[in-house]
Amino acid sequence: FFFENIFIENHLAPYIKKNKSINETVIISLYEIQNNDLKEFKIFQVKHLFFLNLFFLLLKIKFCYSSTPDFDNSAFKKSVFKKTKYIYIQHSPLSLCKIYRDNAFTNFDVVQVVNSFQKNDLINISKIKNKKIKPWCGNYLFLKNENILHHIKKEEKKNILIAPTWGTDFFDLNIHLDIKKNLDSKKYNIFVRPHLMTKLKNKTLINDLIKNKFQIDDGIINFEKFDILITDWSGIYIEFSK
Repeated sequence: FFFENIFIENHLAPYIKKNKSINETVIISLYEIQNNDLKEFKIFQVKHLFFLNLFFLLLKIKFCYSSTPDFDNSAFKKSVFKKTKYIYIQHSPLSLCKIYRDNAFTNFDVVQVVNSFQKNDLINISKIKNKKIKPWCGNYLFLKNENILHHIKKEEKKNILIAPTWGTDFFDLNIHLDIKKNLDSKKYNIFVRPHLMTKLKNKTLINDLIKNKFQIDDGIINFEKFDILITDWSGIYIEFSK
């Protein structure tokens, strides 16, 4: 199991916990795993992309599970031994064509689909790219994971979370500033949760948000903390609706 970042931890965790072969299961992570239940498995934390690239190129296992798209187009490479089956687990219930890059799924052997339109998307991708990608129809177990919810006392002010996906012009158009301008600061606490890719592409974004007096929400998200969610294409709205 490849854990790229803390965001996808609660998406992959339900599946690795179902795996009964603990001694035959390994987690490769780019960060320190937070879920204590996962620490019964063997965990290797890789801190440099060079070593991650080398590890995957020399991989000799039957199955590799991940929730990282763009496989074989990044440091997450296909093994030169060509014996491994690569399986993608969804971290979003939205369209596979609308919110991902063109070749996000073309190099996977199996892609999980959690609804009918994702399955149709994958069938179309396979036809257009002349690939034989097998759809795996499964439940979106993230919504059944009670560990992601924490009961806390609500504040008198309403908490608003602004959480757009990446690849849009949400921050470039200063939509977050327009939202803040039109809200009464006495009634609302405004938190912003930029997508990880957005932060990587825009190194000054966090400082700009802090300068404009936004509160930053990071790490594992606590949906119970927020009363209102504002987003665009992000599948976070479905998770929040639970």
